[in-house]
Amino acid sequence: MARGNDVQLGGITDLVLLADIKPGFVDALEVATYVDRLRKVLRTFNGLRLGSRESSAPASPYNDIVARWRIVHSFRWAVVEGKNGAPDRLLLNVNFDGGWEPYMRVIWDQLGSTLDLILCHVEGYELSCNCSFEAYARWVRAHEISADFLFIE
Repeated sequence: MARGNDVQLGGITDLVLLADIKPGFVDALEVATYVDRLRKVLRTFNGLRLGSRESSAPASPYNDIVARWRIVHSFRWAVVEGKNGAPDRLLLNVNFDGGWEPYMRVIWDQLGSTLDLILCHVEGYELSCNCSFEAYARWVRAHEISADFLFIE
């Protein structure tokens, strides 16, 4: 697979992805735009994460779906609002150990259905269960942007 726009430093890879969010309304019983529903999904995931990490109870002895792979340092999702008629966009920034392709294989194979809940809101995304690894990786590469500066301690 051809090298993309990911940046590596000290064995850690930084992946930045930017994709246009679908315009219009979701075809569902509840009237919602793709942007509104995407924000609800992201806020729900964030609430679950905060509840599991910052509660007053002792930490759970069970790893969550991302932590159990022990390769992700951090990730963030953000909706970037379009200006002057430009589409709203979804931004992902993730830092992980090792190379791009091994990481992507774990994502596609083990975490794909979870990411589908988020990425189904963006243009041109095919659900991970409906495409090959090669097609999934091509979509990610097509939406990658390079970080101009990376600081990892």
